[in-house]
Amino acid sequence: MSFIRTILLFILGILLVNCSGPEQLSIYKESQPLEIDGNITNWNQSETLLDSKTDVDYYAAIYDNNLYLFVDVKDLMKHSAITKSGLIVYLSNSENNRKRTGIAFPPGSYNLLREYPNAFEEFTTDMEWSREPENTELLTDLSEEMYSSVLIVERPGSSNHPEYGFVDKSQIEVNGIEVAANRDQRHLSLEMKIPLGESPLFNLSGDNIWLGFAIEPPDFNFRIENSSAPSRQRERYADQSRREANMRYAISRNLGQGEDWYIINVE
Repeated sequence: MSFIRTILLFILGILLVNCSGPEQLSIYKESQPLEIDGNITNWNQSETLLDSKTDVDYYAAIYDNNLYLFVDVKDLMKHSAITKSGLIVYLSNSENNRKRTGIAFPPGSYNLLREYPNAFEEFTTDMEWSREPENTELLTDLSEEMYSSVLIVERPGSSNHPEYGFVDKSQIEVNGIEVAANRDQRHLSLEMKIPLGESPLFNLSGDNIWLGFAIEPPDFNFRIENSSAPSRQRERYADQSRREANMRYAISRNLGQGEDWYIINVE
């Protein structure tokens, strides 16, 4: 009986570990400001490393009530995912509102396509859209423009549906936010400076802040043709819905959808 109890407690312990939230991490305090140029050479890398994964390293530091972030991409697939769907940085004092406001740099060519509503609608519903030469050219042009703007992602109130807006890099600098990218290497590196406290974009009070890095591809709604007989209409629709849902999931996974969350102490 004691053996069974031990096994049950062991399984419960694993479940509790897997269900636990992000680890609370203290952030290294710099003695001088960091230049935002997309280069990590002026960072104390051993002290500022927040997390190291197989495809990306995250760094964070504090100086004079400013949060500095550095993202060093190490994987080609991660690089491709960010240039297509952007990398969103979320900051919040609350777990419930942790995805209320975020900024993405680069915004990603797929997100920039949102400024062309008709094209974006066709892009996310027609599997053949991106194979047309003029559409391929449009996405290429957007890829070349993406490092001149920043994407603002907001979920107002209790809504789970994001709203998207784009601003020039110079516009966010008015609020003390700085961003930079280094593309002169095999993979992308990104750097940000974000003021803590109250600002037009974030209201970050207190010592503990939720920090998230997210890749959120568009919601694709491609249709799958089903040639089932009319007598099996109900089964046909159910099967088609499952197949379309599986396709959306597969597309999102292939485009690098994912989130990394941390609770950082900025005291």
